[in-house]
Amino acid sequence: MNILKELQKAWDNAVLTKSEKEAASKESLDKLKQEIESASKAVVEKPKLPDAPTYEKIEYTAKTDEQIENAAKQAYKEYENKALENIAESIEAEREKLNESGKNAAQAKDERLKEIDELYETAVKSLNADVLKRGLARSSIAVAQSADLEKSRADGKSGVQTEYERAAEEIARRIIGLDEKKLNDTAKLDKELAEKVAAKIEELKEKDKEQAQAALKYNNTIEEKAAKDKADRLKLEQQLYGQALDNAEKENKLSQNGTATANLYASNYNKMDGLLGQMNRSDAARLIKDDPFFRANLTDYLYYKLYTKYAG
Repeated sequence: MNILKELQKAWDNAVLTKSEKEAASKESLDKLKQEIESASKAVVEKPKLPDAPTYEKIEYTAKTDEQIENAAKQAYKEYENKALENIAESIEAEREKLNESGKNAAQAKDERLKEIDELYETAVKSLNADVLKRGLARSSIAVAQSADLEKSRADGKSGVQTEYERAAEEIARRIIGLDEKKLNDTAKLDKELAEKVAAKIEELKEKDKEQAQAALKYNNTIEEKAAKDKADRLKLEQQLYGQALDNAEKENKLSQNGTATANLYASNYNKMDGLLGQMNRSDAARLIKDDPFFRANLTDYLYYKLYTKYAG
């Protein structure tokens, strides 16, 4: 290795001058290609391949937090409506059951009070018949026994009434408690729904993220494929063009009229050499290696001469 040569090359590549930047610009390269292609048309028509196929990208817009939250809530809307309906039906069924119990208790009370009255009337009749038979109708004994019967009837009715009032009070208390029970059941449902919706939001966010990534990955693949198709198309055009020029040169040689083609290649070489010579060495080397245009528009001898000068 020639150390001095390598150091000189590194120094040459260290700083880009304004003229070097302009020479390496896309505009300068396009201008060179246009000049060479225009001159070559007089000898060989440059082939034009069909346009590369186009690919449709996936247009995906990520959902907002509000959209995701609404979707999560909507996912459980039917469940919520059904649960609320079940709570209301359950409370109403229990209310009807308690009201029916209240009616039954009142009916039972009235029947027992009637029964006590009937028993009292029967007892009074029996007592009157007995005291008359014994001649004690106006005696203190008859009065006392009559008072006992009256007291028994009053005590029985009082007991029945007290028992009924206790039952009615318990039923009323349970009916009032139904409203609180409904509130508690609704609060439990709200908590359950909040947990379900929160979990659904995370699920939808993850799904949305995956879909966005999938769309991006697909679109990137499409872009890469489109770029490759374009590059392959350009490369094939240059190859076909180069083959056409080579064929033209061979035909000219066979017809002993190869001067025009030789002059064309020489002119191409000079134009390329003129542009590459103005560039930074690393830019010139990269360009002649990567761009098939140079190889397609030179003979093998002139291409490798140019290659050795700038990339060797």
